[in-house]
Amino acid sequence: ISRNILEHTRMLEPRRANKDSSYTYIWLMDPVVKEANYSYESIISGVHSPEETEKYLSMVRECLVAPQVFYSVKQGRW
Repeated sequence: ISRNILEHTRMLEPRRANKDSSYTYIWLMDPVVKEANYSYESIISGVHSPEETEKYLSMVRECLVAPQVFYSVKQGRW
């Protein structure tokens, strides 16, 4: 991952579990870097071998209890 992408990406961690005992993490790309690939596969494969990448992607898939949700938003005025 390039420094430019890292500098414009934040992860918000949950303070507590959801009612179903799962956790919701929020990634904010502010602003989105147009040429960036934010997929788990792209990020993981940049630092791990193909075998390790598949192992970690499998772990990610096993942890998901629902499909990911994407929102396209813009900053509003107060």
